[in-house]
Amino acid sequence: MWTGDFYHEQKGLSSVVWATMKTDESTDRRVRRDPRERLLDTAYELFSRRGVRGVGIDEVIAHAGVAKATLYAHFASKDDLVLAFLERREQRWTLAFLATEARRRGTTPEEQLLAIFGLDDPNVVALGTQLLRYLCVSGFFITVALTYTGGLQGTGDTRGPLYITLVSQVLVPLGLCSTLQSLGKLDAAGVWSAIVLGHFTRCCLSVLRFKQGKWRHIVVE
Repeated sequence: MWTGDFYHEQKGLSSVVWATMKTDESTDRRVRRDPRERLLDTAYELFSRRGVRGVGIDEVIAHAGVAKATLYAHFASKDDLVLAFLERREQRWTLAFLATEARRRGTTPEEQLLAIFGLDDPNVVALGTQLLRYLCVSGFFITVALTYTGGLQGTGDTRGPLYITLVSQVLVPLGLCSTLQSLGKLDAAGVWSAIVLGHFTRCCLSVLRFKQGKWRHIVVE
């Protein structure tokens, strides 16, 4: 689908987007613009099509119709040109298209986030919104747990984190889900609660294991 300067292969909002070399009319517009914009537009088209590593400076110069000295007058190196390309891609794609489409497809922050991944079915959005609210809570616990787990593993204590993971990520959530199922009360909220409880357990056990201080006596050879 043609939209302005882009070719979109639609996959929800996670589209595959290529900047496409236009016809002579596009080339004429580049010639009329200032050299920096011509260089940046040309680099955007080429980098988007073939990747940064697949395009050399000489090719950018040739397509932009400028001298090499002109390029280096505006960009000290290819790295600077790549940074300018990434900034423009963020502006055009992330801010201009993605954010606009997300706002159009969703009325709440949760709906807008899910819309990025093409989730617009009402039932899916309702479940996804509910899950995100639970994850907002468990995110704190898992962050603390990963911090302490990383510290333990860095000292050579790998057995403790392994046991903690098995208990908190397997036994606790599956145990809660099994209990709820046996009572006939297992639903989506119960599954989300099991996830939060697992992360909370992992957080507490990781902190306790670290506080025990046994890692101080581990010799790493």
